[in-house]
Formats: sequence, structure tokens, C-alpha cells
Amino acid sequence: MTVPDTERLHFMQDMQAALSHTPKSISPKYFYDQAGSALFDRICELPEYYPTRTELSILQTHAADMARHMGEHADIIEFGAGSLQKIRLLLNAATQPARFVPMDISGPHLQTASALLKKEFPALHIQPMVGDYTSDWQLPAPLPGAGKRVAFFPGSTIGNFSPAQAHTFFQNCAQHLAGGALLLGVDLIKSPDVLHAAYNDAQGVTLAIIAPDGRDGMFQHARECFEAGIPFLFDPGQGLPMFSGAELEHFIELATYVAVNDYEAELLTERTGLSLEQIAQRVSALIVTRGELGAEIFTKEKKFDIPCVKVDQAVDPTGCGDAFRAGVLYGLTNGMDWSTTGRLASLLGSIKISHQGGQNHIVTRAEIDARFHQAFGYAL
Repeated sequence: MTVPDTERLHFMQDMQAALSHTPKSISPKYFYDQAGSALFDRICELPEYYPTRTELSILQTHAADMARHMGEHADIIEFGAGSLQKIRLLLNAATQPARFVPMDISGPHLQTASALLKKEFPALHIQPMVGDYTSDWQLPAPLPGAGKRVAFFPGSTIGNFSPAQAHTFFQNCAQHLAGGALLLGVDLIKSPDVLHAAYNDAQGVTLAIIAPDGRDGMFQHARECFEAGIPFLFDPGQGLPMFSGAELEHFIELATYVAVNDYEAELLTERTGLSLEQIAQRVSALIVTRGELGAEIFTKEKKFDIPCVKVDQAVDPTGCGDAFRAGVLYGLTNGMDWSTTGRLASLLGSIKISHQGGQNHIVTRAEIDARFHQAFGYAL
């Protein structure tokens, strides 16, 4: 059984147990793929999301005291490490920590965040660990000469646990941190209004697209999106030849999704030395449009072949790529699966090619729904 098959089986078992339970509930851990992790980072910066701001203030004030209790050469573990923002304050205050082990369920997001942290702490031994701390977990073997094992678990995430889940988690901590310590962030009781404002994302932060712009502008926008935790689609278009292979790899590492046409895909693989499949392993999805041949969407697990929607007459291809990407963005922000997202994008491209110019035609949602059903045999 392959790893993806094992993960799929665990997911199915979790869903069966969750939806058979009374009341029904699904673990929030499934929000945190690469895109979800980046989105949560952005939500943490919103004014109404007080937990991150409050914990950062506590750490700024008391990190030295926390570090003193940790002692020298501490072996530090962080559960649900995310973007590794808070741990920086603790690492700066710690006395020669032996190692830092960030654990998170989102592997790509964890690897990127760990690489950035390594640049700030080049002497620190950083050992990222992809795992689910809500179930049984193991830690790497202790390092020779290391001090206490100290687990860092901020964010009041423990409040998401049922009493049984919390009991299991603390049992695991007692076993794996024997002789060490657990630094736990726990919220106080709040009014429902405060909680609703914090967790309901009033600004609707969801997704960005980095499209052809000036060279410096594309670098800046990609960096700002990544640092702000905003998932983004990297769509280099005609700007792709401006960048070297190393620079394109940098964009790929920061991006959540990549979209190119067939010519751009060939140039991207030539300059980076990466195959399409290898690029897809570094992002949530790689989208390659191939004109009248349709499109391909590569994810880590599989490739989706998207058919081209036939038209009576191809009038003007100007803007077809933009229309396709509009369909992709709509699908992503509305929770559609990749097969449906790709088909919607293909349909919008076909509607555009049937009209002259890029901005002198209008199509309604009802027309799109009807054409989608006609083309693919199911409702959008």
C-alpha cells in the first residue's frame, strides 16, 4: 500500500467515525493542507483574531523567564508549528538550544517555514517532523548532551480537543517528555461575540494571483503574499523568460499553485531541471493548459485530464488564458474539486474564444450553469 493510499484510508476511517458520532464533527486538522495553513497564517494577522497577538505579547514579555525554566541545551518540540512565528521569540531567548523539532500535519508548509527559520538560526539543528499530534506520535531519539525535552503548544488548540482527546494527548506528553516540560497556551473564557469575530474571518481572506508584472513587482508580491500567509497562484505568463531557473524554483517554493500554458511548461521544466511531476510535489497543484487539447492538473496524488469544450467557431483567442484562470480561482474559492474546477475553467475559455475582444461580451451565471451541464452531463 502506498503512502497516499494509507493516508486516504485514515481519512476515510476518520470521516466514518466522525459522521457516525453524536453530535457529528470533523477534526479541524483537515483544514491544514498547504493552502489552508497559509490562509490561517493570514487570518492570524487580522485585527479581530486576538489569540496570536495576545500570545506574541506574552512571549515578548516573558520569553526570558520561560527560557530560564527550560535550561541550557533544551530539546524543543512545537506541536502544530505552522509558520513558526511564535517560536522565534522563544529561540532568541533560549540558551544554546540543542535542537528544534517542529511538528505539523502540512508537510510542504512545514518544510518552507523550516527553511526560512534556518536562515535566521543557521547554527540551530532543525528537524521538521510531519505528523498528527492528535493521535499517537513518536519523537526523534534524544540527542547526546541535550538538556530537557520541552514541548511548545501555543494557540489554545487544546480547546479544540474533546476531554478524551485531551487525555490521550497529555498521556502521550507524559510518556515522550518524561523529565521535561510542556509549555501550553490556553485561552480564558470569552463572550461568544468575541469568539465569533475572531474565527469568522470578516475580511474574507482567501486567495491571490501573481500574474505578469515588472520583474521586481512579481518578486515583491510573491514574497508579501507568502509572508502574510495568503495562498497564491503563480501565473508567470509572458513574464516567465525574465527569470532564471533558481528564481523560478524560488517562486514555486513560495506558491500554493502554479499555472502555465504548454510552451511555458516546457520552458519552466527546461530552466528548473524539474519535471512537471516534480513541480507538482512542491505545490498543491500545477495547472498546464494545452489549447484545443484541453488541460492537465497535476496534484501530489494524481493527474486530472481536463477536456476542451468544443465551440462552433473560434473567433479570438485573446484572453482565453485569463478566462481559464478565472474559472480556476472561482473553483478554488468555492470548494470545488479539481475535476470540476478544471472543467469550469475550460468552459470559460471556450466561451471567451467564441467572442471578439476581451471585454465586450457578457455571460450570466445561469448561462454558465446550462452550458456546463450540456458539456459535462452534471450540474455545476
